[in-house]
Amino acid sequence: MIYTATDGELQDMRRWLNEKLTDSDYAIRFHDRKIIEARIERDRTQAQLDELEAEIERRKG
Repeated sequence: MIYTATDGELQDMRRWLNEKLTDSDYAIRFHDRKIIEARIERDRTQAQLDELEAEIERRKG
């Protein structure tokens, strides 16, 4: 396919592949950010649970 394509078609293919790479990079960065946000939320929840458990133990005496 590449060897029979015209110069214009090759340029179009290159442009399309570059756009695809850009889209993939954006999706990866977005996904990475969501993972970080989920980990932060998990850590906050764990901290709240730890605080609650400590208060329960404190009240038990």
